[in-house]
Amino acid sequence: MRHNIEKLICDIEAIVKTLIDTYKTSNNDFFFTEKEIHSYFYHLCLKSDLFITSSGLNLIHTEYPTPFKCSQLNSEPYIELAPNNSNKMRSHVDLVLLNPNFIDWISENKKSTKYITGLGYKLYSKYIVEFGEQYELFQKEYNEPILLFALEFKYFRHSYAGTKYPQKEIIYDKEKLKLLQKIKINEALIDYCSNVLSLVFIGHRLKNNFDKIKEKTESKNCIFIQKQ
Repeated sequence: MRHNIEKLICDIEAIVKTLIDTYKTSNNDFFFTEKEIHSYFYHLCLKSDLFITSSGLNLIHTEYPTPFKCSQLNSEPYIELAPNNSNKMRSHVDLVLLNPNFIDWISENKKSTKYITGLGYKLYSKYIVEFGEQYELFQKEYNEPILLFALEFKYFRHSYAGTKYPQKEIIYDKEKLKLLQKIKINEALIDYCSNVLSLVFIGHRLKNNFDKIKEKTESKNCIFIQKQ
C-alpha cells in the first residue's frame, strides 16, 4: 500500500512552523549557533514519530549528499553543476525527507540500500549512472520524487562587514536547492525533490540592514525569520 506523501509534506511544514514560532518567542540567546537550530528541528521531527515507517526506518536525514557534483563561483548564482568525471565534490543538503514509497520500492525489488543513502562507495562517475537508472525506473512506475522535502538553514547572529557574505550564502543555498529539484542523469530528467525551503534566521544582535538582501532573495522558497 502506498504511503500518503501529501500528508508527510504537510506534517513537515507544520514542524517548520513550530520551529519558526519557537525562534520568534524564545529567549534571545536560546540558540547560539546555526547547528543548534538545525539540530532542534531534527529533534522535533524525530519526537513527532511522524516520519518513522512501520518497518522502523527514519525518513528524516541530515547532511544528505546531492546527486550531482558542483563548483562554487565568485559571482551569482555562486554555484554551478560540474561534470560527473571532474575532480569537484558533491555538496550536501542540511536536512531531507525521503519518499517512503521509494524506500519500499527499493526493498520490494531487493535492491541495495545505497540508492536510499545516496552513497555508492566507488567511483562517483560510475555509480551515479546506476543511481539514475533506478530513479528513472521508480518514477516510471510511481510518478513520484525521490525526496519529498529538502531544507537549508542559515543563522546570521553577529554583524558582518558589508552585505556580500550573507547575500552570497543565501543565494548559494537557494540555487543549490533549485538544482536539486530536477536533475539530469543519463540524459533522463528526474524529478528528484518536490519541495525545497531555505530558512534564514536573523539574530537580535545583528546590526546589518538586511532589507536589501531580503528584498533580493526572499521568496516562497526562502523565508527570513526575525525575533519579535
